[in-house]
Amino acid sequence: MIALSRICAFVTAVLAVGPALGEESPRETLERFLREPAQRGSIFTQAKLDGLDYRPVLRKAVAGQERALVELFEFGVKGRFMGEASISHETILRALLDHLGDDLFSKALAKAGEPARWSVRWRLDESFGKAGYATLHPKTFKLAQAARKPDE
Repeated sequence: MIALSRICAFVTAVLAVGPALGEESPRETLERFLREPAQRGSIFTQAKLDGLDYRPVLRKAVAGQERALVELFEFGVKGRFMGEASISHETILRALLDHLGDDLFSKALAKAGEPARWSVRWRLDESFGKAGYATLHPKTFKLAQAARKPDE
């Protein structure tokens, strides 16, 4: 019985850390978005309508530029995107967190305004599930969970 519980714990840990067989790594996800053509409804087209050239900012964020991360966090509040673009933004934020790691992501998140931290919070909660990133990314989780919903 003990051996079975250890095997289950190991399998759970492996699944939580890396992509499942046949899935993209966070870096591959980000590279796919960087190559994606701007089409109607895409994050790139929607961001352009809101005055942000999303692709160069994303490229800088992938490279670890803190200011670009903050800009993407703030865009989550300022942008009026929905549908595919909103889902893409959520996917990109999760991939950036997994790719860049907890230290850099949380450091940038601390520099974002409260509404942006709230936006990141609900997008990561949606993507990971509330407890899903508490263990993997504790600094980001703690900072995001401290964010309060802005008055609407």
